[in-house]
Amino acid sequence: MTSSLFKSIAGPPAPSFANIRQIGNLRGPLGKDPSQLKAAIQRIANGEDYREFYVERYGRRRRIEQPVGSLEHIHQRICALLEGAIDDISEHAHGFVAGRSIVTNASPHTGKAFVQTIDVKDFFESTTERLVIESFIALGVGEAPAEVLGALVCRNGHLPTGARTSPAVSNLAMRSIDIQCQELALTDGLTYTRYADDLTFSGAAIPDSLVPYVRAMLRNLGYEINSKKLRLRRSGQPLFVTGLAITSPGPPKLRRSFRKKLRTQVYFSNMNGTQAQANFEGDDHDFFKAKLTGRLHFANSIDPVFVQRLRDECASVFDQLMPLHPGRTVSNRDVQMKYLASQVKSNSGNKPEWYVASSQLDLS
Repeated sequence: MTSSLFKSIAGPPAPSFANIRQIGNLRGPLGKDPSQLKAAIQRIANGEDYREFYVERYGRRRRIEQPVGSLEHIHQRICALLEGAIDDISEHAHGFVAGRSIVTNASPHTGKAFVQTIDVKDFFESTTERLVIESFIALGVGEAPAEVLGALVCRNGHLPTGARTSPAVSNLAMRSIDIQCQELALTDGLTYTRYADDLTFSGAAIPDSLVPYVRAMLRNLGYEINSKKLRLRRSGQPLFVTGLAITSPGPPKLRRSFRKKLRTQVYFSNMNGTQAQANFEGDDHDFFKAKLTGRLHFANSIDPVFVQRLRDECASVFDQLMPLHPGRTVSNRDVQMKYLASQVKSNSGNKPEWYVASSQLDLS
Protein backbone atom coordinates (compact mmCIF):
# COMPACT_ATOMS: atom_id res chain seq x y z
CA MET A 1 0.00 0.00 0.00
CA THR A 2 1.07 3.58 -0.51
CA SER A 3 2.72 5.14 2.56
CA SER A 4 0.93 8.05 4.26
CA LEU A 5 3.85 10.29 3.26
CA PHE A 6 3.30 9.63 -0.44
CA LYS A 7 -0.47 9.93 -0.10
CA SER A 8 -0.02 13.41 1.32
CA ILE A 9 2.03 14.66 -1.62
CA ALA A 10 0.56 12.73 -4.55
CA GLY A 11 -1.77 15.45 -5.85
CA PRO A 12 -3.39 15.11 -9.31
CA PRO A 13 -1.76 12.30 -11.35
CA ALA A 14 0.08 13.13 -14.54
CA PRO A 15 -2.16 12.45 -17.58
CA SER A 16 0.29 9.92 -19.03
CA PHE A 17 0.09 7.82 -15.88
CA ALA A 18 -3.53 8.46 -14.85
CA ASN A 19 -4.96 5.72 -17.07
CA ILE A 20 -2.54 3.01 -15.95
CA ARG A 21 -4.77 1.35 -13.41
CA GLN A 22 -4.30 -2.28 -14.49
CA ILE A 23 -1.31 -4.20 -15.83
CA GLY A 24 -3.05 -4.46 -19.20
CA ASN A 25 -2.97 -0.66 -19.46
CA LEU A 26 0.81 -0.88 -19.94
CA ARG A 27 0.40 -2.61 -23.31
CA GLY A 28 0.02 0.65 -25.23
CA PRO A 29 2.72 2.76 -23.56
CA LEU A 30 5.31 -0.01 -23.38
CA GLY A 31 4.40 -1.93 -26.55
CA LYS A 32 4.33 -5.24 -24.64
CA ASP A 33 1.47 -7.41 -23.42
CA PRO A 34 1.39 -8.63 -19.80
CA SER A 35 2.97 -11.99 -20.63
CA GLN A 36 5.89 -10.27 -22.36
CA LEU A 37 6.38 -7.94 -19.41
CA LYS A 38 6.31 -10.90 -17.03
CA ALA A 39 8.97 -12.61 -19.15
CA ALA A 40 11.10 -9.46 -19.12
CA ILE A 41 10.90 -9.28 -15.33
CA GLN A 42 11.88 -12.94 -15.09
CA ARG A 43 14.92 -12.34 -17.30
CA ILE A 44 15.99 -9.50 -14.99
CA ALA A 45 15.60 -11.81 -11.98
CA ASN A 46 17.74 -14.39 -13.80
CA GLY A 47 20.53 -11.85 -14.27
CA GLU A 48 19.85 -11.38 -18.00
CA ASP A 49 19.28 -8.29 -20.18
CA TYR A 50 22.03 -6.26 -18.49
CA ARG A 51 25.63 -5.60 -19.46
CA GLU A 52 27.91 -5.06 -16.48
CA PHE A 53 31.22 -3.27 -16.53
CA TYR A 54 33.26 -1.04 -14.26
CA VAL A 55 34.58 2.50 -14.44
CA GLU A 56 37.26 3.87 -12.18
CA ARG A 57 36.96 7.32 -10.62
CA TYR A 58 39.46 8.64 -8.10
CA GLY A 59 40.77 5.15 -7.45
CA ARG A 60 37.34 3.67 -6.79
CA ARG A 61 35.80 1.07 -9.09
CA ARG A 62 32.12 1.66 -9.76
CA ARG A 63 29.87 -1.00 -11.25
CA ILE A 64 27.68 0.06 -14.17
CA GLU A 65 24.59 -1.96 -15.06
CA GLN A 66 23.41 -1.12 -18.57
CA PRO A 67 20.14 -2.54 -19.97
CA VAL A 68 20.48 -4.24 -23.35
CA GLY A 69 18.23 -5.86 -25.93
CA SER A 70 14.47 -5.77 -25.42
CA LEU A 71 14.81 -4.33 -21.93
CA GLU A 72 16.58 -1.28 -23.33
CA HIS A 73 13.63 -0.79 -25.69
CA ILE A 74 11.21 -1.05 -22.76
CA HIS A 75 13.25 1.53 -20.85
CA GLN A 76 13.03 3.88 -23.83
CA ARG A 77 9.24 3.60 -23.72
CA ILE A 78 9.20 4.17 -19.95
CA CYS A 79 11.32 7.29 -20.47
CA ALA A 80 8.64 8.63 -22.81
CA LEU A 81 6.10 8.08 -20.04
CA LEU A 82 8.33 9.81 -17.52
CA GLU A 83 8.63 12.86 -19.75
CA GLY A 84 4.89 13.32 -19.23
CA ALA A 85 5.46 13.45 -15.48
CA ILE A 86 7.75 16.49 -15.58
CA ASP A 87 5.23 18.54 -13.57
CA ASP A 88 5.50 16.00 -10.75
CA ILE A 89 9.21 16.65 -10.31
CA SER A 90 9.97 19.30 -7.72
CA GLU A 91 10.87 22.75 -9.01
CA HIS A 92 13.85 22.51 -6.66
CA ALA A 93 15.27 19.47 -8.50
CA HIS A 94 17.73 20.56 -11.18
CA GLY A 95 19.41 17.31 -12.24
CA PHE A 96 18.24 15.45 -15.35
CA VAL A 97 15.34 17.84 -15.97
CA ALA A 98 14.89 19.60 -19.31
CA GLY A 99 15.74 23.29 -19.08
CA ARG A 100 17.60 22.87 -15.78
CA SER A 101 21.28 22.26 -15.15
CA ILE A 102 24.11 22.64 -12.67
CA VAL A 103 23.96 26.36 -13.47
CA THR A 104 20.31 26.72 -12.46
CA ASN A 105 21.09 24.61 -9.40
CA ALA A 106 23.98 26.84 -8.27
CA SER A 107 22.54 30.25 -9.22
CA PRO A 108 20.08 30.64 -6.30
CA HIS A 109 22.98 30.31 -3.83
CA THR A 110 25.20 33.13 -5.14
CA GLY A 111 25.78 35.94 -2.69
CA LYS A 112 24.72 33.92 0.35
CA ALA A 113 26.70 34.13 3.60
CA PHE A 114 26.65 30.38 4.32
CA VAL A 115 26.36 27.36 2.03
CA GLN A 116 25.66 23.85 3.36
CA THR A 117 26.08 20.96 0.91
CA ILE A 118 24.85 17.45 1.68
CA ASP A 119 25.63 14.40 -0.45
CA VAL A 120 23.50 11.26 -0.47
CA LYS A 121 25.63 8.13 -0.23
CA ASP A 122 25.30 5.54 -3.02
CA PHE A 123 22.29 7.35 -4.43
CA PHE A 124 20.95 4.98 -7.09
CA GLU A 125 21.88 1.87 -5.12
CA SER A 126 19.99 3.26 -2.11
CA THR A 127 16.83 4.05 -4.10
CA THR A 128 14.89 0.89 -3.32
CA GLU A 129 12.40 -0.88 -5.53
CA ARG A 130 9.73 -0.36 -2.85
CA LEU A 131 10.33 3.39 -2.88
CA VAL A 132 10.18 3.39 -6.69
CA ILE A 133 6.85 1.53 -6.63
CA GLU A 134 5.39 4.03 -4.16
CA SER A 135 6.63 6.86 -6.38
CA PHE A 136 4.65 5.47 -9.32
CA ILE A 137 1.57 4.97 -7.14
CA ALA A 138 1.86 8.61 -6.04
CA LEU A 139 1.50 9.55 -9.73
CA GLY A 140 -1.84 7.76 -9.89
CA VAL A 141 -0.62 4.42 -11.24
CA GLY A 142 -2.49 1.37 -9.92
CA GLU A 143 -0.61 -0.75 -7.41
CA ALA A 144 -0.24 -3.79 -9.68
CA PRO A 145 1.14 -1.91 -12.73
CA ALA A 146 3.31 0.18 -10.37
CA GLU A 147 4.90 -3.04 -9.14
CA VAL A 148 5.52 -4.09 -12.74
CA LEU A 149 7.12 -0.74 -13.56
CA GLY A 150 9.24 -0.97 -10.42
CA ALA A 151 10.46 -4.43 -11.36
CA LEU A 152 11.30 -3.26 -14.88
CA VAL A 153 13.38 -0.21 -13.88
CA CYS A 154 15.09 -1.82 -10.86
CA ARG A 155 17.63 -4.59 -10.53
CA ASN A 156 18.51 -6.49 -7.38
CA GLY A 157 16.08 -4.33 -5.44
CA HIS A 158 17.39 -0.88 -6.42
CA LEU A 159 17.85 1.53 -9.32
CA PRO A 160 20.76 0.45 -11.52
CA THR A 161 23.53 2.94 -12.27
CA GLY A 162 23.60 2.79 -16.05
CA ALA A 163 19.89 2.65 -16.91
CA ARG A 164 18.47 5.64 -18.78
CA THR A 165 15.37 5.50 -16.57
CA SER A 166 17.21 5.81 -13.24
CA PRO A 167 17.73 9.61 -13.16
CA ALA A 168 14.09 10.54 -13.81
CA VAL A 169 12.81 7.82 -11.48
CA SER A 170 15.18 8.97 -8.73
CA ASN A 171 13.77 12.49 -9.05
CA LEU A 172 10.29 11.11 -8.47
CA ALA A 173 11.53 9.06 -5.52
CA MET A 174 13.08 12.19 -3.97
CA ARG A 175 9.97 14.31 -4.40
CA SER A 176 8.91 13.99 -0.76
CA ILE A 177 12.44 14.91 0.35
CA ASP A 178 12.38 17.99 -1.89
CA ILE A 179 9.03 19.07 -0.42
CA GLN A 180 10.18 18.62 3.16
CA CYS A 181 13.53 20.32 2.53
CA GLN A 182 11.82 23.31 0.96
CA GLU A 183 9.45 23.57 3.92
CA LEU A 184 12.47 23.44 6.24
CA ALA A 185 14.25 26.07 4.16
CA LEU A 186 11.28 28.42 4.27
CA THR A 187 11.04 28.02 8.04
CA ASP A 188 14.72 28.86 8.53
CA GLY A 189 14.93 31.57 5.86
CA LEU A 190 17.13 29.44 3.60
CA THR A 191 17.34 28.64 -0.09
CA TYR A 192 17.19 24.96 -1.14
CA THR A 193 18.05 23.15 -4.38
CA ARG A 194 18.96 19.58 -5.30
CA TYR A 195 20.99 18.20 -8.20
CA ALA A 196 20.69 14.40 -8.21
CA ASP A 197 22.34 13.33 -4.93
CA ASP A 198 23.60 16.82 -3.98
CA LEU A 199 21.39 18.83 -1.62
CA THR A 200 22.31 22.48 -1.06
CA PHE A 201 21.03 24.98 1.52
CA SER A 202 22.20 28.58 1.79
CA GLY A 203 21.35 31.69 3.75
CA ALA A 204 22.41 34.21 6.35
CA ALA A 205 22.99 31.38 8.87
CA ILE A 206 22.71 27.58 8.87
CA PRO A 207 21.08 26.24 12.06
CA ASP A 208 22.83 23.37 13.86
CA SER A 209 19.64 21.33 13.59
CA LEU A 210 19.63 21.32 9.76
CA VAL A 211 21.89 18.36 9.02
CA PRO A 212 20.39 16.06 11.73
CA TYR A 213 16.91 16.89 10.47
CA VAL A 214 17.81 16.16 6.84
CA ARG A 215 19.58 12.97 7.92
CA ALA A 216 16.41 11.77 9.63
CA MET A 217 14.31 12.56 6.55
CA LEU A 218 16.69 10.68 4.29
CA ARG A 219 16.89 7.67 6.60
CA ASN A 220 13.11 7.47 6.60
CA LEU A 221 13.35 6.58 2.89
CA GLY A 222 16.43 4.37 3.21
CA TYR A 223 19.13 6.91 2.34
CA GLU A 224 22.26 7.91 4.25
CA ILE A 225 24.36 11.07 4.16
CA ASN A 226 27.90 10.72 2.86
CA SER A 227 29.71 12.24 5.83
CA LYS A 228 32.94 12.59 3.85
CA LYS A 229 31.26 15.09 1.52
CA LEU A 230 29.40 17.11 4.14
CA ARG A 231 30.50 20.75 3.73
CA LEU A 232 29.59 24.01 5.46
CA ARG A 233 31.26 27.06 3.96
CA ARG A 234 30.92 30.76 4.64
CA SER A 235 31.54 33.89 2.59
CA GLY A 236 35.22 34.71 2.48
CA GLN A 237 36.00 31.07 1.71
CA PRO A 238 35.86 29.50 -1.77
CA LEU A 239 32.21 28.61 -2.34
CA PHE A 240 31.22 25.87 -4.79
CA VAL A 241 27.87 24.32 -5.67
CA THR A 242 27.72 21.38 -8.10
CA GLY A 243 31.28 22.13 -9.14
CA LEU A 244 30.72 25.79 -10.00
CA ALA A 245 32.21 28.75 -8.18
CA ILE A 246 29.68 31.08 -6.55
CA THR A 247 32.15 33.10 -4.47
CA SER A 248 31.94 36.32 -6.48
CA PRO A 249 28.78 38.20 -7.47
CA GLY A 250 27.09 37.33 -10.72
CA PRO A 251 26.30 33.99 -12.33
CA PRO A 252 28.11 30.77 -11.30
CA LYS A 253 31.54 30.40 -12.86
CA LEU A 254 33.94 27.64 -13.82
CA ARG A 255 36.45 26.72 -11.16
CA ARG A 256 39.78 28.48 -11.66
CA SER A 257 41.59 25.12 -11.52
CA PHE A 258 39.28 23.73 -14.23
CA ARG A 259 39.92 26.71 -16.51
CA LYS A 260 43.68 26.42 -15.99
CA LYS A 261 43.72 22.69 -16.74
CA LEU A 262 41.53 23.07 -19.81
CA ARG A 263 43.64 25.92 -21.16
CA THR A 264 46.77 23.79 -20.73
CA GLN A 265 45.24 20.80 -22.49
CA VAL A 266 44.01 22.92 -25.39
CA TYR A 267 47.29 24.85 -25.74
CA PHE A 268 49.52 21.78 -25.90
CA SER A 269 47.06 19.86 -28.08
CA ASN A 270 47.12 22.76 -30.51
CA MET A 271 50.92 23.02 -30.42
CA ASN A 272 51.89 19.33 -30.40
CA GLY A 273 48.76 17.53 -31.58
CA THR A 274 46.09 15.62 -29.67
CA GLN A 275 47.98 12.33 -30.03
CA ALA A 276 51.03 13.74 -28.23
CA GLN A 277 48.87 15.20 -25.44
CA ALA A 278 46.97 11.93 -25.09
CA ASN A 279 50.27 10.08 -24.72
CA PHE A 280 51.41 12.61 -22.12
CA GLU A 281 48.23 12.09 -20.08
CA GLY A 282 48.32 8.32 -20.51
CA ASP A 283 45.01 8.20 -22.40
CA ASP A 284 43.83 6.37 -25.46
CA HIS A 285 43.81 8.91 -28.31
CA ASP A 286 40.11 8.59 -29.14
CA PHE A 287 39.15 8.76 -25.48
CA PHE A 288 41.29 11.84 -24.92
CA LYS A 289 39.68 13.64 -27.87
CA ALA A 290 36.22 12.74 -26.56
CA LYS A 291 37.20 13.92 -23.08
CA LEU A 292 38.61 17.23 -24.29
CA THR A 293 35.65 17.83 -26.62
CA GLY A 294 33.25 17.18 -23.75
CA ARG A 295 35.13 19.57 -21.49
CA LEU A 296 35.04 22.27 -24.16
CA HIS A 297 31.30 21.89 -24.69
CA PHE A 298 30.75 21.96 -20.94
CA ALA A 299 32.92 25.05 -20.50
CA ASN A 300 31.15 26.76 -23.39
CA SER A 301 27.78 26.23 -21.70
CA ILE A 302 29.06 28.05 -18.59
CA ASP A 303 31.51 30.65 -19.95
CA PRO A 304 31.33 31.07 -23.75
CA VAL A 305 33.59 34.14 -23.62
CA PHE A 306 36.40 32.08 -22.09
CA VAL A 307 35.98 29.36 -24.72
CA GLN A 308 35.90 31.90 -27.54
CA ARG A 309 39.24 33.28 -26.35
CA LEU A 310 40.65 29.76 -26.41
CA ARG A 311 39.27 29.30 -29.93
CA ASP A 312 40.92 32.51 -31.09
CA GLU A 313 44.27 31.40 -29.63
CA CYS A 314 44.12 27.73 -30.68
CA ALA A 315 42.04 27.62 -33.85
CA SER A 316 43.62 24.44 -35.22
CA VAL A 317 42.58 22.11 -32.41
CA PHE A 318 39.12 23.72 -32.27
CA ASP A 319 38.62 23.02 -35.97
CA GLN A 320 39.33 19.37 -35.16
CA LEU A 321 37.34 18.99 -31.93
CA MET A 322 34.68 21.68 -31.91
CA PRO A 323 34.13 23.11 -35.41
CA LEU A 324 31.70 25.95 -35.83
CA HIS A 325 28.26 25.11 -37.22
CA PRO A 326 26.42 28.38 -37.97
CA GLY A 327 22.78 28.27 -36.92
CA ARG A 328 23.16 25.09 -34.91
CA THR A 329 22.20 25.15 -31.23
CA VAL A 330 23.04 22.63 -28.54
CA SER A 331 20.57 21.88 -25.74
CA ASN A 332 21.52 21.84 -22.06
CA ARG A 333 20.94 18.09 -22.02
CA ASP A 334 23.26 17.60 -25.01
CA VAL A 335 25.95 19.67 -23.31
CA GLN A 336 25.64 17.67 -20.10
CA MET A 337 25.66 14.34 -21.93
CA LYS A 338 28.74 15.29 -23.98
CA TYR A 339 30.59 16.18 -20.80
CA LEU A 340 29.38 13.22 -18.76
CA ALA A 341 30.12 10.76 -21.54
CA SER A 342 33.64 12.12 -21.72
CA GLN A 343 34.20 10.97 -18.15
CA VAL A 344 33.30 7.34 -18.87
CA LYS A 345 35.72 4.72 -20.09
CA SER A 346 34.29 1.21 -20.00
CA ASN A 347 36.32 -1.96 -20.24
CA SER A 348 35.22 -2.36 -23.83
CA GLY A 349 36.00 1.24 -24.69
CA ASN A 350 32.36 1.94 -25.62
CA LYS A 351 30.63 5.06 -24.38
CA PRO A 352 27.13 4.00 -23.23
CA GLU A 353 24.25 6.41 -22.82
CA TRP A 354 24.02 6.73 -19.06
CA TYR A 355 23.91 9.40 -16.43
CA VAL A 356 26.00 9.97 -13.34
CA ALA A 357 25.40 12.10 -10.31
CA SER A 358 27.08 15.46 -10.11
CA SER A 359 29.40 14.25 -7.36
CA GLN A 360 31.15 12.16 -10.00
CA LEU A 361 31.94 15.11 -12.25
CA ASP A 362 35.59 16.03 -12.47
CA LEU A 363 35.27 19.81 -12.34
CA SER A 364 38.54 20.43 -10.52
